[in-house]
Order: sequence, then structure tokens, then C-alpha cells
Amino acid sequence: MSGLGVQAQGAIGVESTYGTAVTVTDRLPLKSEDFNKEFERLTDEVLQAHASAETSYQGTASITGSIPLEMNYTEISDSDPFSMDTILALALGACKWDSANTVNQITLDDACSEHATILIDRDTSLWEVVSAKIDTLDLSVSVNSKLEVTAGFKAYDFLNSGLENNQAGMDGLSICTPMAILGSHLEFYLASDFTNALATGDKISIEELKISIKRNLSDNQYATPATGHTKSQLTLEHLPNGPFEVSVEIKVPRYSADTYHNYKLNDTMLQAMAVFTHPTTADYFKIFLPHLRVSDATSPVEGKGMIQQNVSMIAHRRDTDNNVMKFADGSTAINEPIAFELDNDRTAVIL
Repeated sequence: MSGLGVQAQGAIGVESTYGTAVTVTDRLPLKSEDFNKEFERLTDEVLQAHASAETSYQGTASITGSIPLEMNYTEISDSDPFSMDTILALALGACKWDSANTVNQITLDDACSEHATILIDRDTSLWEVVSAKIDTLDLSVSVNSKLEVTAGFKAYDFLNSGLENNQAGMDGLSICTPMAILGSHLEFYLASDFTNALATGDKISIEELKISIKRNLSDNQYATPATGHTKSQLTLEHLPNGPFEVSVEIKVPRYSADTYHNYKLNDTMLQAMAVFTHPTTADYFKIFLPHLRVSDATSPVEGKGMIQQNVSMIAHRRDTDNNVMKFADGSTAINEPIAFELDNDRTAVIL
């Protein structure tokens, strides 16, 4: 009988040592996955009086994959989180627990030092992704949709035997049904004023929000075995090999002013915040963007209907004059291009 997608499931666990898998701890709300281990083939090129090659050899391996997930307000059942927030924490790399406000603060680790084991149950067999690092993260939502996140990974290994995890452990993680984060839960704030924190008067109406994060991790690099690197066919640890990049797009349902065009023409510095709030509890998911510049704003006339606007922005650091965008503790200004704060069922730091 064929393996069935309806029987598939996935989980994740944060590692401590690169190249060493750990027992998974959190169920993932994954929708699909496409992890693969691809080998370079080294073809025999010896001349032997005929056109075809005698053989080929297995060369180095490359492990990549992506997981589309539905973002939720993390719930914990029997101490097992059903969670998307581990993915968010891995993407930026640094996490702090604020015990006074019972929230996780996620900020940027320039070194991208965090990695995880991902366990995929493909119904027919278990597969284990070892030392997966997030290279890209895309968040998208519209007013009439769920918040969806797609994480693109580069990893050390991908195995279906000799695993750290087993089927009993996968099945033993508790199942619950956390509330999905919906576009209808979103409030979006945008302002050019940096003397005051974003407030009710800074809310703007948008139809869609997209945020793309690129870590620009290194391509695969290979080396002979030594301490800390025992398999020459597998890559050295992926490390940042370019700038950390964040882009933001919003769709404005009605073109009623040249505000965004003027932001572009005048190269205006902006700050923004996206807040998703649970409809019946105090849980929330906040996205902080302390320094934005409009890279493009368009409002084409596409017929006789209403004119809409599409606004593209680039996120940057803000190290000066940034004393108004802070986490719930109010103690530290947010300087990175993007940061997250989550209030949910967790009672300790994610990473």
C-alpha cells in the first residue's frame, strides 16, 4: 500500500552540537515537505574505445528542503508544544524569556548558530533531517486567510536509518488543535514619526502582508575528516555568507492618497509593527520593523474598477534615535531589521 499524506506528521528539536541529532520535542503544523539528499555523480572518463562511460561514483551530498506551515498560537498538551514559534526562533537565532510578561523575545543572532533536528513521518518510514538551518523564511497573510510560513532549509544530513528518533517517540508527542493565526486578527501600524511609539492613530488598512527573510547561508563546502567533521561527503556547517535581508510588501485595497509614493520619492524613514491577537485570550504575535524604506509603490490603472496600491519596503537596522520601539518589558530598544515577540502557552525560553 502506498504511503499516505494524510498519515504524515512532523516534529522538531533544537540541537546543541552540529551534526548530532536530538530527540524531537515539538510537533510542527506542517502542510507538506520536500527534503532531499542529492549526491553529485562522478562519471568515469577513462578512454576505452567506446562512447559510453563504464561507471560513475557517488560524490558529495547536498541536503535541502522546505516546509510550508500554518502559524498558530502555540499550545502545550502534556508538556509537548504544538508550535510554529521554534521555526521563528531558529530563523533569527536569538531568544530571551521575559518572565515578568511571560513572553518570548526573538532577535537576530548574526552568527546563525542555532540548528535543529526535524523528524518527518512519511507514513511508510521515518526520515530525520540533521542540523537543519533556516536559510529563507516567508510569511504571508491576507484578511481572508491564515498566516502561512514557508521555511527553506540547508542541512547536514538526511537519514532513514540509524535514527536518533523512533516511531513510538513521534506518535507519543501529544496532539492538540491550537488556534490558527488569521488575517482577521491582524492590526498593522506604520508611521514616519520616531518621537513616539506606534499607537492607535498609526494603524493603516491593508489587504495583504508579506515578509521575506534571507539569511544568505553559505553553499555546501567539503573537507577531509578531522575533529568535529567526520564525513567528507557531508558539508561543513552552513554559516552566513552575505547580508541578512528582510523585505516587506503590503497591498492597500484603495488608492486614496499619494502617501506611499511620497515616502518613496522622499526616501522617508518609517517604522512599522504587525500585531496578531488571539480573539478570546491575551495571546499575541508581534512583528517589529524599526526601520523601513519604500523601494517601490505602484497604483496602476487596470481598468474601470477601483485602483489598488502595492508597496514594497526594505528593512534595515536602526542604531540611532531608536528609543520608542521596545518589547513588552520596555527596557531594550529593538535595533535589528526585524524582531518577534510571542505571548502563548510557553512558560520558558524557546531555544
